[in-house]
Amino acid sequence: MKHEPRCSKPSPADWRAAKVTVCIAALAEGGKKIVMASDSKAAFGDFSADRGVIKNIPIGHYYAILIAGNDVGYAMPTIQRIKKVMPKDITDPDSIAMLVHEQLVITRKHKIEARLLSKLGFTVDSFMKTGKDLLTESVYYDLISEIRREELSLTFLLAGFDSAKRGHLRIVTSDDSPQDFDMLNFAAIGSGAQTALASLSFAKDHCGLYHISDMAHVTYHVLAAKFMAESATDVGRQTFFVCTGPDGECHFLNPFAGGVEPIRRIWEESGAPKPAQQAIEAARDLMHEGDEDPESAECLTRAMKYASPAKKSLIELKLKQLTSGTSMGQQ
Repeated sequence: MKHEPRCSKPSPADWRAAKVTVCIAALAEGGKKIVMASDSKAAFGDFSADRGVIKNIPIGHYYAILIAGNDVGYAMPTIQRIKKVMPKDITDPDSIAMLVHEQLVITRKHKIEARLLSKLGFTVDSFMKTGKDLLTESVYYDLISEIRREELSLTFLLAGFDSAKRGHLRIVTSDDSPQDFDMLNFAAIGSGAQTALASLSFAKDHCGLYHISDMAHVTYHVLAAKFMAESATDVGRQTFFVCTGPDGECHFLNPFAGGVEPIRRIWEESGAPKPAQQAIEAARDLMHEGDEDPESAECLTRAMKYASPAKKSLIELKLKQLTSGTSMGQQ
């Protein structure tokens, strides 16, 4: 009897280890708008789904949490607790960020209890109080070591508006105090974060990306950073985009026009980094072998097309050769 091939489904453990990979937020119009973009890919074991996860979750009070990390299965329970305990009148970003941090710490404690302590009848608190007395020394210190190694791979990017309608960005984890990114005006989390931040930093230094830039200008640079981040492992092509304001208004890219895809096509044609043939030729001419003298006439002749100091050095070299030749002739 032949067995039909089965389609393996991710187990709960796989979902706990799912990777969600890039989320970006930037302030626009002097902090009156927040532009956000994230991929929707989740990778778990040998499987991945490019439309698998929405990583932008509103939590009320005109704030949202963007999610990245390997322990994505713990994200929604944590966010549900945040919604329950968050006071109705709170809008201060630092107070909300600290509340989020406290709930992530609780989630890490729950993870430690489930994986390491519950089978021995302990909670984290009871283990710290009585574990040393009830366990052998070797077992106790082995557990201490395992607890220290047990991390919560879950990072939240908190984005929202205070009572004065100013936008704020905070990155929050379980193992560090919340980080303020308001001065930088943009933030990114996930495995594609470094590439996204490099793209936005370049835009800030060279392309006129400022905190007062209008919504469309910031949208382009945020999406360009998302497109660049797709080179990172597990960052999906699908993009969730939204721009929010302090009164709850949201701006989206028209899905009937393809959402972000028209901007991607324009970026690929005219905005994406491309090899410059002139620079490639320059690299070829400016290179010399290790045993080749860079001050030789041949090297300087190749280099003088690109740098006036090389031309000056070549002229000095030829004058020196002429002078030397004249001197020898006179002798």
